[in-house]
Formats: sequence, C-alpha cells, structure tokens
Amino acid sequence: MQRDTQHDTLYSVLDIKHTWFKRKPGSPKLFSESAVFSWIKTILNDAGYDVVKRNPQKDGHLIRDPYYIRDRKWMFCLTDEKSHRRFLHESYNAGEYIYLHYEEL
Repeated sequence: MQRDTQHDTLYSVLDIKHTWFKRKPGSPKLFSESAVFSWIKTILNDAGYDVVKRNPQKDGHLIRDPYYIRDRKWMFCLTDEKSHRRFLHESYNAGEYIYLHYEEL
C-alpha cells in the first residue's frame, strides 16, 4: 500500500492486473470522470508504467465508457466495468475502493 501525497490517497500498484485506489476522508474531492482517470494515470506513470488516458471511441473501440487508460504500446488497458451503473468520481469522493478492469490488447 502506498500513498499519493498530492491527493492524500491510498492506492496499491503491486501488479497492474490488481490495482486499487481509495480516497482518504478529508482529502480533496475530484469533480469529474476525467479528473479521476487523469489522477490514476499520474499514479501509474509514477509507478513506472507508460500509460495514457484516452477516449475509447477515438481509439476505435465501440464501448460507451467516457475514458480508459491504456499502455502507450497497446499492451493492455484499464476500464471501469461499472461505468454504466455509476460515476467514478462520485464513488471516489464517497471513499469507495476503485478497481479498474485489466484487459490485454
């Protein structure tokens, strides 16, 4: 378990296939899906992964998710499997654990 001092958040990036993120009570809130994905991208890049936040439709995918994170070399991507049932920033602000789905490309 590690800690992001910019957003005072707990997270674990031991293995890209099993990552989780959680906002600590009292830390700043994020107010959009884009902000949450940008924050996760920053954490993953700091952990040594070379990832970008993208709009899936611009990459040619036929999914409705507003954003996803993918490896710059097209090796894997991380998506929010629950995007049709929730807003990611609301779950983050409520202090819920955020697990992103790993998929090899």
